[in-house]
This record gives sequence, structure tokens and C-alpha cells, in this order.
Amino acid sequence: MMDFLNKFFNDIGKTIKGIARFTLVAGSIYAIVTGLITMLEYGVYGLTSIITGVISAAFASIVLYAFGHLVEKVEEIAENTRYR
Repeated sequence: MMDFLNKFFNDIGKTIKGIARFTLVAGSIYAIVTGLITMLEYGVYGLTSIITGVISAAFASIVLYAFGHLVEKVEEIAENTRYR
């Protein structure tokens, strides 16, 4: 358990980027499923729901992924500028 937590927190930038990927996939699947269900009852509104849901999931994932990338680069800069 401690090994998992150490890996999880020692490479936090990579972890955040992984969460961003998961958010994109899970959000897109959720949007598609709920959109198809809505489409059965309300028609074209389901398609609108799918499109806006996937776009929202993509936007949230891009922001989260960018933050993870930023964290990785800051860690890299900090390692390269430490006094030796």
C-alpha cells in the first residue's frame, strides 16, 4: 500500500495526466450513453446532449492534462536548478 502511495505522490504530474485521460474517456462514455437514452425519448435533444457532453469532457480533460504537464515541467526545472 505504501509503495502505491509513494509512486502516486512522487510522480504527481504523471498521475494528474492519467486522471485527465480517464476523465476524457469516462466523461465521453457517460455523455454518449445518456445522450442515447435522451434521444430515445426526446429525439434530436439527445444528439445535442452527446455533442455538448463530449466537448465538456474534452475541455475539462485538456485543462487537467495541461496542469499535469505544467507540474512535470516545474519538477524538471527544479531538479535542473538545484545547487550541487
